[in-house]
Amino acid sequence: MVQTLVQIQKLEKYIQNYGEDKIISMTLFKLFDYKIQTYNKHIRELTLSMKEYEEKHHMSSNDFYQAFKAGRIGDAIDFVDWASMYQMLNRIIERKRLLEGK
Repeated sequence: MVQTLVQIQKLEKYIQNYGEDKIISMTLFKLFDYKIQTYNKHIRELTLSMKEYEEKHHMSSNDFYQAFKAGRIGDAIDFVDWASMYQMLNRIIERKRLLEGK
């Protein structure tokens, strides 16, 4: 992580001193786009997996997670898996938002 930040700081200085470089800009755009598309794929996969739990247990993932977190639902392996998926989904959504500048 430190190495990445050092490289970003170098890039920031470079752009401040010499202006934007088209190749660097295109590369960064493609990198961000690739990562966003990867996040979209994971979001779709997790959403589909969680949909199965929602149908099986007749509740939304959000309602389930709130009840699970509050201890109102047991700790069966299904519930632990579902809670893990919910947490992963929210982490991915947050990371995607950051890359999109939202």
